[in-house]
Amino acid sequence: MEAGTFKLAADNPADIAPARHLVEMRLEEWGCEHGEDVLLVLSELVTNAVKHAGGAARIVVHSSDGVVRIVVHDANPVAPKMRSRPDESGGFGLRIVDHLTIEWGWTPESEGKQVWAEVSCPE
Repeated sequence: MEAGTFKLAADNPADIAPARHLVEMRLEEWGCEHGEDVLLVLSELVTNAVKHAGGAARIVVHSSDGVVRIVVHDANPVAPKMRSRPDESGGFGLRIVDHLTIEWGWTPESEGKQVWAEVSCPE
């Protein structure tokens, strides 16, 4: 898989599908076998940023050595929190992320935070 970095942003729900499509095209170029896992994790992280943090100011997708790293930057400094009990209003997103990733986490920034996830994506 060719290493590379891809950057974009999503400010509202209508931006999520186009962002996902752009990443999907890049995953195909990279030869990623499990692109659907990467796309689902991307969708969940970006949806959380749009829904709870005013948007994803910057999304960086990087591929190297069979791992795709997704980093979503937003302006809300509050840590992402997995709900103890998902319900009809939601709460499944971070559980999905936790299940599909090698690891994920978050890092505070001077103006918000970045939430990151690493997904195995062999050729």
